[in-house]
Amino acid sequence: MEKIRLNVIGSDKRMTHLKRLLAPYSDPDGRPVYIYPPNVMVNGDELDKLSPETNAVILYCRGDEKSLRERGLLFANYMDDEDFTLKNAALTAEAALKLIMESTDKGLYDLKILIVGFGRIGAALSGLLYRLGVDIDIATGSSARQAAAFARKVIPISSLDFSGYDIVVSTVPKKIAEDCKIYTFKENAIFIDLAGEQGINMDLARYLSVKADYYPALPAKYSPETAAAAMKDVVLKVLNTLLGAG
Repeated sequence: MEKIRLNVIGSDKRMTHLKRLLAPYSDPDGRPVYIYPPNVMVNGDELDKLSPETNAVILYCRGDEKSLRERGLLFANYMDDEDFTLKNAALTAEAALKLIMESTDKGLYDLKILIVGFGRIGAALSGLLYRLGVDIDIATGSSARQAAAFARKVIPISSLDFSGYDIVVSTVPKKIAEDCKIYTFKENAIFIDLAGEQGINMDLARYLSVKADYYPALPAKYSPETAAAAMKDVVLKVLNTLLGAG
């Protein structure tokens, strides 16, 4: 079995827990393995900071494969593992629920909520709210039939109208609405972007008194120990596939 030297990049609570959990599997004389947190883009600039050895292994969530190949590095995207993505989606949904509750003085049952997107995170959050008995609407460009099982109403993303909602949660990693649609928000509505991109023009939304913000890496903030345990499992699984290690 090939020896590995595990290097955890990042210092948030999740990565601090991960470093502790992986310590028993690391050998100072082993092949270097660098593990990036899900919210860091591993591109040429990031790799230049690291200057990894030519035999290094890079594990990442968001990355530029061209830059990795150009350096001759062995690499893998741990988000390709379905078990991990489902666990991460569930933790993100739990954290989003906490964030919703912290963002308003209203109770859940007094809120009108729109979930935009019905991928893994959108589905996990919709299912969580449904099980709590909260009425929600879902906007999706696909999966309308599946979304209908959880929603009061399913609407196409192309027909978004924010006027009826206290809280809008976007799980779509791209722009979801043109600026003209932002004028349909209620004053003091809350827009929560979980997807890593600015789904709307945040500056315009804030100018119009919408409480709009992007919230990356929620599991690292709200459930870092559990998030680290999930990352430990996927790291060892991926390394076992790549190197016969773990």
